[in-house]
Amino acid sequence: MGLEPPRCRFTGWNGKDWKFGDPSCPLRLAGVKGLAGAPTEFVDVQGAGQLGVTNVDITYGPNVVTLDVNVGPLLDDEPVMGDQAVAIFSAWRRSLGIGKQVGKFELVETGRFQMVRAVMSTMPDYSIHQVFNAGWTREQIQLRSDESCWRTDPFDQTFPYGSTIEVDNLGDFETWPWYEIIGPITNPTVGLMGETRTIKKADGSNLVIPAGQKLTIQTDPDLWEIVDHTGTDQSWIGDRWHQRAPETTVGIPVTFTGSGTSSGTSIRVVIPQLYWQAI
Repeated sequence: MGLEPPRCRFTGWNGKDWKFGDPSCPLRLAGVKGLAGAPTEFVDVQGAGQLGVTNVDITYGPNVVTLDVNVGPLLDDEPVMGDQAVAIFSAWRRSLGIGKQVGKFELVETGRFQMVRAVMSTMPDYSIHQVFNAGWTREQIQLRSDESCWRTDPFDQTFPYGSTIEVDNLGDFETWPWYEIIGPITNPTVGLMGETRTIKKADGSNLVIPAGQKLTIQTDPDLWEIVDHTGTDQSWIGDRWHQRAPETTVGIPVTFTGSGTSSGTSIRVVIPQLYWQAI
């Protein structure tokens, strides 16, 4: 990356795309902060007379990215001023939203991104006169992610029934898998690294997924859901999955079995990829 700031991209809540530094983009970055990871705090316990503390864990805060942005003065290597410059500045600010709306900030080199919202309490006032007369202004913008981690596109692959199923988690965090099973199949059994669960109906009877229909499974306990082809929630199952895809691991084995299958039976496995840092 040399002395230049890393190549970044922001897509606003309204779909407006800003490729910082590209000749077709009137915005350039003088600097960017917040790529090294979200702030953390130690969680410690301490007893009377203890020489120090016992660390239990850490907590992760939301991540804040600070952009040092030059708005103008060029667009496709041509100067902009007056109403055109004001329109560009207005479009930039509108794409940020007011904190309720969420956009996407991405580091181009790594493909890692965060979904972010503008921190309005730090937002600088408009420099309309300077923009109109000089076609340029420089401002610092803070964008906050509700999450601590950075993401890339998830591992997402579909496997035919009976094939060897191995998935990858290249990220720095363990993550919960999501499955989509396409029938025909009865009482599907699925799980990671030897931990499996068989899914039946709430009354214990056989769960039949007809040919071409699907069953979706979200194993994350915070988003827990099992929905069959009729839209019926089957997440009553109390014996949940506890095994996540281990971090920085390739070739993670997935078990997928059942009865009444055919050549049309398959499973789609999605593994989120979460990282400490943007680089």
